[in-house]
Amino acid sequence: MNPTTTSPTASATSASPRHPRGPIGRVVVASLLSGVVGALVLTLAAFPGGTQSQIIGSSLLAFGAAWALLGLLSARLTEIPQRWAYVPAAVMSFTGLAVFAMAPSGVAFAIAGWVWPVLLGGLAVWMGVSVRRARVGRSAWLLYPVIVLLGATAVGGMLTSIQTRTTASQYPMPGHAYTVNGHQLHMNCTGSGSPTVVLENGLGLSSPAWARITAAVGSTTRVCAYDRAGQGWSESP
Repeated sequence: MNPTTTSPTASATSASPRHPRGPIGRVVVASLLSGVVGALVLTLAAFPGGTQSQIIGSSLLAFGAAWALLGLLSARLTEIPQRWAYVPAAVMSFTGLAVFAMAPSGVAFAIAGWVWPVLLGGLAVWMGVSVRRARVGRSAWLLYPVIVLLGATAVGGMLTSIQTRTTASQYPMPGHAYTVNGHQLHMNCTGSGSPTVVLENGLGLSSPAWARITAAVGSTTRVCAYDRAGQGWSESP
C-alpha cells in the first residue's frame, strides 16, 4: 500500500490567506480623515450654529468613531492590529455622549477646565507609548502629529484655566457689573454706533480673550463682551 503524499505547493496554497492584507498606512490615513470629515459634517451640517455642548459632543463622537475604525480596519485588513486605538475611541465617545446629553452649564465647563486637560494629556502620553510599541513602521509619523496636537490642546486648556482664574484676581474689572437674578454679571462695552455686537465666551474663556476683536469692532460700532456666571469677573450662580 503506497503512502499518500501531499504536494508542498498545494499545502502552501491552501494555507495562504484568501484575502491578501495591505499596508497599515492606508488604514491610518482613512481613519484619520474619517474623523475630520465626520466632525465637519456633524458641526456644520447636522448641528449648524449649535450650542457649545452640541459642537463639542458631536466632534468627540466623530473622533471616537475614527479611532474605533482604526482598530477595526487594522485588525481585518492588515497584519498589524492596532487594538490600542479602542481606548481613545471609548474615552472620546463616552465623553462626547455625556457632553451632548447632559449639556453642562458654563460653570460646569469652567470646573471641567481643570480636569480634562490632565486626562487628555495623560491619554496623549499613553497613545504615544502605544504607537511606539505597535510596530506600525513609517505610518507612526502619521499618528504622532495627531497625538502631539492632543497634548498641545491639553496644555493650552490648562493654561487657559489658569489665565481665567488669575485675570479676575490680578486685574481691575473693566466695564460694569450688572445684577441679573440676584447675581453680579460683568460686561464691558466699548465703541459707539449701531448695531451693538455682543461677544459670548466659549470653552471656559473670559471676556479679555476678545481684546483684539473688541479693539477692531469698536472702531466702527458698539461692541460688548461679557463673562458667563462663574467666569472672569462674574459671580457664580
